[in-house]
Amino acid sequence: MEFQPHFVNCNGRDRRVRRRRQIAFCAVTAAQRLVFGRKTPIAAAAASTGSTPAHVTAAITIIKSEDQALLEQVLRGEVPLSAAAKRVKRVADLVTAYRNATSEDLVKAAKVIGGVYAPPTIDAASMPWAESGQESFAFAAE
Repeated sequence: MEFQPHFVNCNGRDRRVRRRRQIAFCAVTAAQRLVFGRKTPIAAAAASTGSTPAHVTAAITIIKSEDQALLEQVLRGEVPLSAAAKRVKRVADLVTAYRNATSEDLVKAAKVIGGVYAPPTIDAASMPWAESGQESFAFAAE
């Protein structure tokens, strides 16, 4: 029988990874309730899922960053919740500011940054009927 470190059980599974998954799942559940559903205090949402307010705040930061790959890594226990939140805090703030900004705000920000803001438009080349020369969709006769 070979030596195994104290944090690995007899099945070869790392207890720290399992605990990270538990912490992340509870915190993300509470954060999703706050971001997408009921507006309750963070402490109440954390208590209802068995999490802590600090973990719920970290999960809210990850959700607001809209980094789905990082969120999946956190839920699998590959990345600690607090480390992931620290990594994407600035991105989450930028995404939140962008989502809350009006088009006038975006134009002003583009001038300050030095770029030109163009509102999202549909490019004619990306339309499926643009190559065939049709002006619009053709509907089947009934």
